[in-house]
Parts: sequence; C-alpha cells; structure tokens
Amino acid sequence: MDIKINSTNFSGAKEVIYGLTKAAQKAKNYEYYNQPAIAACLTCSKEHMQTANEASMKAYLDMALRDQSFAKAIDNIRASELYILHNLLKPEQTQYTTVKPMNKFKEAIQEVTKEIGRRKFTAQEAIDDLFRKLEL
Repeated sequence: MDIKINSTNFSGAKEVIYGLTKAAQKAKNYEYYNQPAIAACLTCSKEHMQTANEASMKAYLDMALRDQSFAKAIDNIRASELYILHNLLKPEQTQYTTVKPMNKFKEAIQEVTKEIGRRKFTAQEAIDDLFRKLEL
C-alpha cells in the first residue's frame, strides 16, 4: 500500500493568518447562533456548540497572538487575506437581526491579550493596526 501524507507546515505569517481566519469564522458562527430568535430555541447541545465555538476562537487567537511573527504578519498582510477577514467579520443582516461578528472577535482578542504577558505591548500595537486595516 502506497500512502502519501501531505503535511502542512505552518510557520510565521501563515500560522498567524490561519489562526485569525479561523477565529473570525468562529466569531461569526458564535454571533449567528446568538441571535435572539435562534438563542431562544437553544437546546443543551446548541449551548455546548456555542461554548465550543468560543473556546475554539480563543484557542486560535492565542495561537496567532503568541506567535513571534504576529506583528510582522500584520504589517505585511496581503489584500486577499485582509479581504477574507473583512468578509467574515463584517455586519450581516439576517431575517431576525443584524449579526456583528466583529464585536465578539474584539472581545475575544481583549480576553486573550490579558493572558499574553510580556509581549502584550507589541501585540496590542499590531492588533490596533489590524483593526484599522479591517475598517469595521
């Protein structure tokens, strides 16, 4: 049997962009399922899904923010990568309300940066730069 496994090697900017993109997707999912009409119908399993979304989002952000090259990756972020993040985090009108994933994303970033420690100052400058570039 001939098995080939393609390993994806993340390092530096790729890891940061991947983490931010996945965290943005989790923030969008969290906000979508947190709408009043949907949240009223939440069962125990959906509450667990929301908890998992939040935990997963914070884990991806922790991975991205603690990376040595976070500030460099934000400085050199390409327009295509920024476009993906922008589309995931922009407000979206649903049948019931307006979903604003950027609010949850910012909240999660603030919670994660509290735990960073020594690199907090450098990371905060890059985070502010990212928010400025996203224009949301």
